[in-house]
Amino acid sequence: MTGNRNRIALLLVLLLVGAAGVLWWADSRRLATANQSVAHTQEVSRQIELLAGNLTEMESNARGFVLGGDARLLRDARRADEDARSGVASVVRLTADNARQQQLGSMLRGAIDEKIAFNVDRGGAVDAPGVRARR
Repeated sequence: MTGNRNRIALLLVLLLVGAAGVLWWADSRRLATANQSVAHTQEVSRQIELLAGNLTEMESNARGFVLGGDARLLRDARRADEDARSGVASVVRLTADNARQQQLGSMLRGAIDEKIAFNVDRGGAVDAPGVRARR
């Protein structure tokens, strides 16, 4: 009788250890998936912050060119314009796995294109041959 109880107790312990192992494995998989999701979200956030910085730089340089006529500022504004367009493409690419984010990405692209066009028009009018910036 004692031998059967020991065997049953050992079997229960082994089943509990096995169940704990399965639960640990499942939890590890969920944790890994959550970590990947967090890393992806952080990368999207980082790209959006870079994009915002590029837009600010573009606006500042375009404004500086309009006010002072320094061709270096126009060159820097154009470089920031290219970086901003590249940044939008990065955000859209990073959010390709989510249909809702793709819709928002398209709206973002449109808003960025409008902002860039405004700055190009403002800088382009001053950059035209024979036209000088305000001093």
